[in-house]
Amino acid sequence: TPILHGEGGYLYIGMSMDGMIRSIDNIKYYLITIIAIISFIALIASALLNRLITRPISILVDATRRISQGDLVVEVQDDRKDEIGFLAKSFNEMARSLKANLAKRELTEKALRDSKELYLSLIEGINLGITFIDKDHNIIIANSAQARLFGLPPGQSEGKKCFKEYGNKDEVCRNCPGV
Repeated sequence: TPILHGEGGYLYIGMSMDGMIRSIDNIKYYLITIIAIISFIALIASALLNRLITRPISILVDATRRISQGDLVVEVQDDRKDEIGFLAKSFNEMARSLKANLAKRELTEKALRDSKELYLSLIEGINLGITFIDKDHNIIIANSAQARLFGLPPGQSEGKKCFKEYGNKDEVCRNCPGV
């Protein structure tokens, strides 16, 4: 570049490309280092997320499946002080409640079966014909004495209409005691 229209001389400004390349290489190195650090932090965060949230929820899902298959003794760890811990405690309470309710139901069903057996044995022990019908005149229970009175096989009248079974009619008897 001429100085004072060429009378003062010329000025040449040069720049070494080596310095510029070194600067670009330094920037690349810093960017790669920053990306590596961010990736490492993301990896650690992902592992922590898995340990703190995903894994406990997977354990709860597995325990839920086991309960749905009838395993009522399943229990999950519930010592955490966060929402996952609250969920685990609620799950354990539900499992205990289901187990207790199932035990009560089994006792009730057994008592009902025993009561029905006693009831049926009492009805069978009576030498008079006895039939219980529902509101639609379907035979619920008929003892053996009732079957003998009508010449029918014992235990085969249940579920049939009483007027058809005992009177061979298509409608309710006029003086039906069940009306």
